[in-house]
Amino acid sequence: MGCTRSGRLAFFALACTGVLLSCCSAIVQRLRSPDVNGCGDIKWGMTLGQVRTLLGSRARIETDLQSGTKLEYVRMMIAGVEREGFLGTDAGTDHVNGAHFVINGAASDNTFHLLKQDVVNTYGAPSIEHMLTAGPICFWHFASGTITLTLHPKHDDFKGGGVLLAYIKNPLISTQN
Repeated sequence: MGCTRSGRLAFFALACTGVLLSCCSAIVQRLRSPDVNGCGDIKWGMTLGQVRTLLGSRARIETDLQSGTKLEYVRMMIAGVEREGFLGTDAGTDHVNGAHFVINGAASDNTFHLLKQDVVNTYGAPSIEHMLTAGPICFWHFASGTITLTLHPKHDDFKGGGVLLAYIKNPLISTQN
């Protein structure tokens, strides 16, 4: 009877330890990455001027002469590669609310998996992941924003294929400086 009782106690202790370790792992994951408040050193609510000061020659503004619309292009290290993207701003302001990177090319599948692994290493597993007819799409949802990663495989309209990586501020969060 002593062995049976000891065996049950050992099994119970082992089960409790497994549950505890699982909970600790989830807590560590949340502590490591509780939110996405921007893209790299660019934070939600920064002005385009602040971004230019931060990035120097890796940021440039182009203005459409007909509409007067401004677009801020940036070059940033993402997954160990310098990539070019553009910033979005809140309507009527120059406060950053998103960073978008469109990566075209024949190595789209590899690029998608490299970028996904980079985001997973930083933020954990995607909140939602779907395999669509056009290709996979992953979402990471946080209180202050969302990260979206999409693979667009080669097809007639998009011969080289491509990957879209976007960091987008939650529109309900006020971040103006």
